[in-house]
Amino acid sequence: MKLSFLYFNNSIFIFLISLFLSFSIFSDVSLEDLVKQKQNTVLLINCVDKEGNTIQGSGFCISPDGYVLATAHQVKSVKEIEGKTINGKVFPLKVAYISEEKDISVLKSQQNFQSWVDIFNTETVNAGASIFTLASPDNLAFSVITGTVSNPNRIYKGNKVYQLTLYADPGASGAPVFNKEGVFIGMIIGKLEGTAFSLAISSKEIENFLEKTPIYKKYNNKAETGKTQLIETEIIPLPDIDPTILSAIESYNRGVNTNDIKKKFEYYKKSAQLFPEFFEAWFNLGVVSEMLGDLTTAEKAYKQAINTNPNSLEATRNFGRLLLKGNRLDEAKTIFEKAIDLCSTCPQVYNDLGETFRRMNQFEQAERYFNKAIDLDSEYALAYYNLGLIQLEREDEEKAIQYFQEYTKYTKENSDREKVSLWIEEMKKKKKIQ
Repeated sequence: MKLSFLYFNNSIFIFLISLFLSFSIFSDVSLEDLVKQKQNTVLLINCVDKEGNTIQGSGFCISPDGYVLATAHQVKSVKEIEGKTINGKVFPLKVAYISEEKDISVLKSQQNFQSWVDIFNTETVNAGASIFTLASPDNLAFSVITGTVSNPNRIYKGNKVYQLTLYADPGASGAPVFNKEGVFIGMIIGKLEGTAFSLAISSKEIENFLEKTPIYKKYNNKAETGKTQLIETEIIPLPDIDPTILSAIESYNRGVNTNDIKKKFEYYKKSAQLFPEFFEAWFNLGVVSEMLGDLTTAEKAYKQAINTNPNSLEATRNFGRLLLKGNRLDEAKTIFEKAIDLCSTCPQVYNDLGETFRRMNQFEQAERYFNKAIDLDSEYALAYYNLGLIQLEREDEEKAIQYFQEYTKYTKENSDREKVSLWIEEMKKKKKIQ
């Protein structure tokens, strides 16, 4: 299987014909709406090589504070890298992490992004699935291209890739690929020479690479401020209870006792509808909706849970973390401040607020709250980790190493300890070389 990178050949005519013919596959979903959601996440990437030639490619934002994903072959051995948004904003980029083996690079800018791709929220990919990308082929920047998954189980250079019936012109390398629901599944890395097929490295391979860098824990939402837990305790109804409330409890208990997330959603939703004052039903509906990626329902459920029980710290924190996930930082700040009012001696709520200020690039305020968390619990691992991230933003790797070492000392997550220990060793090696 021979791969040609997508800025070497030209097939504009084929691209335009395929784009025209493939629109019908999205008849059940508004492609136009999906494109509106995603178009501000993608970038045109221009690289200037050592001879002064400009090479055009694609990329996309993966975090609110300036991280971008692209291929490694686009950016290796170049003098300058520049990103451009669909609105025309131009800014410099530099390589933060790179893997030539997987053909993945993480780039960093000083920009704050309002929109980005959730690269950790993925689904199973099947042959025949409808897909689309927003790419920047030569002379056709920010183009919508549609197609299908031809084979989801190809291996290329030891990496899992998707074979796509997706006609992409030179310059499309680095573009994100989405399914028909708009969920990220992979990144275009090249085209099979002599065929109509292109290849995309899978989201799982991207995640495997990012796990070896601080990016993973920094932007995998489950790992930033702690895990969101369901209330998994059955409720025993009192004798002679109102029949409607009894039905709500029965539905709720069915949700507790099933392992099927979609069924949990339906049971908790029914329970909450039958008994609007049922806090546990609303709370679990919020958690399960997040798991399913239905953030609109999750927000409504958490709000109703808080209205039902304003003193619930976990519902308040979950709502704040949902806002944080959506980059609604000012709203998240307000919610986490309320959480501190609910529990002024809980280190986790100070960590939540510190994380919000870190996202705002207000590092002094963030440090204040992370240190407050440590004052309350000297073994609170996540606060040490977040302090390490701030030092990385300041490019002070020596201090970052110190905080990460404290994290590895106190974390109970063995896999995380191993990963962060590897980061520490890599930073120490880099320091010796410098």
